[in-house]
Amino acid sequence: PPDALSIFYPPTPVGQRWYEHPLEKLNPAALVLDLSEHTRSVALDYLRIPADRIVTIGADADSIFQTKSLTVEETVEVLARAGITRPFIIHTGIPEPRKNIPTLIRAFGLLDPELQKRHSVALIGDITPAQKSDILAVAAAAGVDPQSIVFPGKVGQSDLVKLYNLA
Repeated sequence: PPDALSIFYPPTPVGQRWYEHPLEKLNPAALVLDLSEHTRSVALDYLRIPADRIVTIGADADSIFQTKSLTVEETVEVLARAGITRPFIIHTGIPEPRKNIPTLIRAFGLLDPELQKRHSVALIGDITPAQKSDILAVAAAAGVDPQSIVFPGKVGQSDLVKLYNLA
C-alpha cells in the first residue's frame, strides 16, 4: 500500500513518485538482488515479487574497515578533528527518516543520567542546519543534553575508520 512508503521517505507526491518509479521496473526482472532482509521484505510485500526471484546478497564493507590499534597521537588528533571529547556512540549517514536518528537519540535519553554525562552521540555525515535543529529538538524532548550530541560533519575515510575503531 502507498502508505507503507511513508516509513521510508516523506509522504509527499514527489517523494512517492521518485520511490515508486524505479521500483516498478523490478517486477519484470528475472532475478532481483537486494542488500538486506528489510529490502527483501519490501520487494515481497510492496512489489509482490515472488520469493524465489529475490536473493539477498548483503552489503559488505570496504576492505579498509578493519580493527585497528591507534596510537595516542592518532586518537587525540582524530577526536579533536571530529569535536568528540568523550566516549561515543557513532552513527554515519544522512539523517533521513528511515535512518532512525530520533529513535537513537531517544534511546540515549533512556540511559542512566550519569552514563549519559560520560558519553556522547556522534552523528557523522552531511547534516543541514534545519536537520540539526530537528535533531536537537528531539534531544531536548528526550531530556538529552544538547552537548551530548556531536556533529562532526562529513569525515574522510581514514578518519572514519579510526572513529569506528574508537566508538
